[in-house]
Amino acid sequence: MEDIITGIHEIVQGKRFLCLQTESIFEKKEKNGLYSVPKLTHREKEVLSEAATRPTQHKLLRSYL
Repeated sequence: MEDIITGIHEIVQGKRFLCLQTESIFEKKEKNGLYSVPKLTHREKEVLSEAATRPTQHKLLRSYL
């Protein structure tokens, strides 16, 4: 769960975020070459789902005004 929260914070700040599993895939690619596109990991799906379903700060502020 901590990766999800960290990922959301990084993305909101305009930074790139990759979980450890994804980083290891890219490291292997650099060493051995990547012959197929990897599927999203369970954590990546969680991060995307969380980001898609949570209201944005703008929406939250508008609901309180």
